Amino acid sequence: MFSRIKLFLVLICTVSVFLTGLEAFAKQSQKPNILFIAIDDLNDMVPILDEKAVVTTPNLSKLAKRSTVFKNAFTSSTLCNPSRFSLLTGLNPSSTGVYLNTTNSLLVENEYLNIMTYLKKFGYKTIGVGKIFHGTQNQESAWDIYHGYEKNRLATKKSHNIWPRNWGVVKEKFLDLRDRLVTDKALEYVSEEFDQPTFLAIGFHNPHLPWFYTKEIYDKYAIPLSKIERPEEPDYILSDLPDSAKTFAIQYNAFDQSNYHEKVINQGEWKKAIQAYLVGVSYMDEKLGVLLEAFYASPNAENTIVILWSDHGYHLGEKHHWNKHALWEKTTHVPLMFSFPGQKAVENQCVVSLLDVFPTIIDALNLPKLDHLEGQSLLQIMFTENAIWDNHALTTMDYKNHSVRGICWRYTKYKDGSEELYDKKFDPNEFFNLAEYKSLKRVKKRLRGFLPEDNHKALPEEVFEH
Repeated sequence: MFSRIKLFLVLICTVSVFLTGLEAFAKQSQKPNILFIAIDDLNDMVPILDEKAVVTTPNLSKLAKRSTVFKNAFTSSTLCNPSRFSLLTGLNPSSTGVYLNTTNSLLVENEYLNIMTYLKKFGYKTIGVGKIFHGTQNQESAWDIYHGYEKNRLATKKSHNIWPRNWGVVKEKFLDLRDRLVTDKALEYVSEEFDQPTFLAIGFHNPHLPWFYTKEIYDKYAIPLSKIERPEEPDYILSDLPDSAKTFAIQYNAFDQSNYHEKVINQGEWKKAIQAYLVGVSYMDEKLGVLLEAFYASPNAENTIVILWSDHGYHLGEKHHWNKHALWEKTTHVPLMFSFPGQKAVENQCVVSLLDVFPTIIDALNLPKLDHLEGQSLLQIMFTENAIWDNHALTTMDYKNHSVRGICWRYTKYKDGSEELYDKKFDPNEFFNLAEYKSLKRVKKRLRGFLPEDNHKALPEEVFEH
């Protein structure tokens, strides 16, 4: 008992010393900068989250060696617009009414503070490059300077001309050049010393569909098909799901084709699709490496917090699903890293949410807290791998469809009242829906307590470019 108490006190003292250093860092005469890196559609098939991952991401791994990697981070929505809007405002979709990519979040541009507009109040220059908000729903008021880039319309047109198969080797004219342009522009900012406290946000588009890459890129990054494993697919995979879940699994597939999964299998494309997605991951990682190399060689590195995150994951055939519109692990589980100057690698196992990013930034910069934010600061658990934090992450997909993820359970309730329940310790792939087991009624009742009592009416919809 004494040795346990002694160990606990040592841990507390160690963390306290580091936090004291952080307070001094935040209070220094020159306010800390933030390098804020967003990645589109990056799921957990990367070495920083899965030791069995086959994809090559050396630059994500290098950053992880000087970061806290949150191994159990979850998004608050599994679509680009609501996820990004939620992270940037610190509010759940159920609190704002921003549920879909087509939800017009610009209607509430001045109603909710976001990270950038808040930091501008304290003398920060805010610079955005690439995708931070969702496409043309970018909030201009958030930025002092912003650079956005249009997608390659030839690639979009090509993706609609083949059955539709959204992956493969293409000529240069079909390659989406946005990440190349984003990286080039970002280098102009990270290489020179910031002239005032700066929030620099960089948004990479890969590995978002379409997964079209040139032969040169494929030759460099494509993993041999023999080394790629298809997701496990038991015969009963959809049999114990409620109709609402089956709708997410099948009807919300790419291009809304209910038989999309069967097409992928029948055409022999499953492994090829995974291969193409992972090519996109490595291609993004290459651009990330160029950015980080320039950043760490710059005068800004010693006074900058680096934050990297993905807006949501992506299904590659799990539960017959080929998209993100879902509430299972593969869509909700995301990379999240914080890197403070001089920090060493920490792997944190606590369940956290992307909602926690905004309050953590406020805490790290020692700025006045915002009581309306629905996340929590992660600073107190940031620097110890054995932190104990009884937290649950909420994910929402469209109006009144919610999933709660704790360290042991995932509970999902759809707007029609149907449910899913998974034991994450014994069923990490979520094969067995236990919602109908009477012996687990108390578990469900406890987890229902984390669902929002009120659900904001959905805001009007409009078609936006992304």
